[in-house]
Amino acid sequence: YNFPATAFVAAFVGDSNRFQGKVLSMNSRYVTIGLGSLKVKGAPQPGLEGKSDSLCFIRPQNILIRSQTDPIPDRYQSFSGLVSEVIFEGHTKSYIVELAEGYQLKVVIPQATHVKTFSVEDRVQVAWNPDDTLCFSTDALVDIDMNVGEE
Repeated sequence: YNFPATAFVAAFVGDSNRFQGKVLSMNSRYVTIGLGSLKVKGAPQPGLEGKSDSLCFIRPQNILIRSQTDPIPDRYQSFSGLVSEVIFEGHTKSYIVELAEGYQLKVVIPQATHVKTFSVEDRVQVAWNPDDTLCFSTDALVDIDMNVGEE
């Protein structure tokens, strides 16, 4: 679940945000993917070497949602966005956050009194550790439908 061996498994098992973008740079530890004006850092998976496009996955529960003035943990990448939807799911609450250029992320947080909540139209920042973004070659697209695994 946390370390799928293939893009198909990442798409099929559990809920995940996914996006396809251009490989801008890569080293042994991280790849930087361009999504229009956004630059997302992730963990390159086997088979991505030498490719120009990538299919990336980030689990909604691995994303932090914060007010724009809250601190972000070291090494996390952060993006500004607007809450477009709030979904109460019993023990969790999901947020749909719209980033630049219309990219949307689902963020899942525990439903607890000590957890800060947000409303539709709130300006927020979302952040996550690049190690939680798994980036595969787009060759995997022949094996999966981009909607598989989405709720």
